[in-house]
Amino acid sequence: MPDGHTKLSRTQRQRLRLFRRGNSRCPICLRPFTRREAEEGAAVTLEHVPPRSFKAGGLAMCLTCNDCNNSASRVEGAAVDAAQDDVKVRLDAPGLPTHNARLSQGSDGLFLQVAARRDVDPNVFVSAMRQGAVTVKGFAPTTHYVNVPWLKAAYLAVFSLLGAHGYKYAEGAAIEAVRKQIMSPGEVIIPRFAAEASAWKQRDGIIASRKPPGWIVKLGDRVVLLPRGWDREFYKRIDSTSADEIAIDGNGTLWFPAKFAANRRVTVLSFRSEPFEMFGEDLFGATGQITRDGETIPFIAADVSGQEVTIMVTTGLEVSGPLV
Repeated sequence: MPDGHTKLSRTQRQRLRLFRRGNSRCPICLRPFTRREAEEGAAVTLEHVPPRSFKAGGLAMCLTCNDCNNSASRVEGAAVDAAQDDVKVRLDAPGLPTHNARLSQGSDGLFLQVAARRDVDPNVFVSAMRQGAVTVKGFAPTTHYVNVPWLKAAYLAVFSLLGAHGYKYAEGAAIEAVRKQIMSPGEVIIPRFAAEASAWKQRDGIIASRKPPGWIVKLGDRVVLLPRGWDREFYKRIDSTSADEIAIDGNGTLWFPAKFAANRRVTVLSFRSEPFEMFGEDLFGATGQITRDGETIPFIAADVSGQEVTIMVTTGLEVSGPLV
């Protein structure tokens, strides 16, 4: 802990500000942070959404643990390479150091761009290539693999939107698969969760959608679908529906991705019985209003957990009527 004479860096202040707001656990692996870890930054890092390596990145939105952040770096790098239509490879030749290169598809066929090395005569390396003595080793990422960083970014955007109540969402039965997919990008845990956003003209944003019922997150050139916290069957329904038949309603309440719990009021309403018994699953995304000190304030239901409903109190929200 710093004394009165220690000046904190801008990044340290950012991390501590998020920690004080309640961002005290990694939203991906759910490991808790200490204040000291948040300050020092060795085990805790600022998570940029989308990643800074992407052209659409990146707002320092929330805190994650370094392990989860670092494990995503290779995946994000592969996604950037895929967007550029090239793949990083290594070239090995007997008696010569390994060369790094980029393999891309051009109009005249495959193009190999080799990084020069001062310790190797390029003519010797070219000769080895002509003799077929060079081995190309690389990793060709699948579309699913390079979409995982977008799933991670979308999930963290919704988590940050909900602030400290985002942990209720993170612990939801349906979100376990999302967190596992982020931590295991090489496995196909969720077959379909993203699509191109070519038809979406608006800027990046988050929608609590009623059709399909779940979160729709538009980031850069991707639209990512995320379930309600309790909806285990969400991705099964998506996977069993053809791409042409998936109807996405982009007219719901729109928020723009912002830092964890910044300038929003999120609260929890408690019920004596299960909310599903009273309202059904359609409670998600429903708008309503509460009266406080004579003032009518609109809200939207953002998640359900047990006998509690997480609501976002907001201004400027068009209210269709009270929850009935």
